[in-house]
Amino acid sequence: MTPPQTPAAETIAAMTEGLPARAIGELTEHDTTVARRAFWLTTTPNGRVQHEFYGYAAAPGTLLAVTCMYDDPADLEWAQHVWRSIRHTGGTREW
Repeated sequence: MTPPQTPAAETIAAMTEGLPARAIGELTEHDTTVARRAFWLTTTPNGRVQHEFYGYAAAPGTLLAVTCMYDDPADLEWAQHVWRSIRHTGGTREW
């Protein structure tokens, strides 16, 4: 939970400060109550290529993080869809 008086965009900025330098893409979006930021990168754990997507969504008083890992780089669109499907429905714990 975040302080309810902190604007969602400030919460997102604090959580994503210092994004990994190896990020190959980044998105920032806002709607009436939710601020979103995401980044993605490719890693090679144990010699195997893996794509990683990290997304954040914040509304006053709350923050949600989503992580998607996938093998096919074409699945970036799916990961972004998952991130964008987050809906804030009200209070500080209602996503």
